[in-house]
Amino acid sequence: MNDLINTKMDQWQEQGDNVSMFKFTSMLYITAPDSQESKLEEIQEYAEGIASTMNDIELARAKKEIEQLMEQDK
Repeated sequence: MNDLINTKMDQWQEQGDNVSMFKFTSMLYITAPDSQESKLEEIQEYAEGIASTMNDIELARAKKEIEQLMEQDK
């Protein structure tokens, strides 16, 4: 599974698709069990790094798409 995740992240990075990378890391953070605190910190730092390279429109789009995913999950 980690190889598949790394492959997909590499593809998004090559395409400059920060929105997909940010959505993915955000969903990992949201759905991760609390017992994985060290990994949560790593995921948060990665998501913050991605977000720092995004413009306001990309961030708004990612937020909207994350909210839609969360609504589907209810």
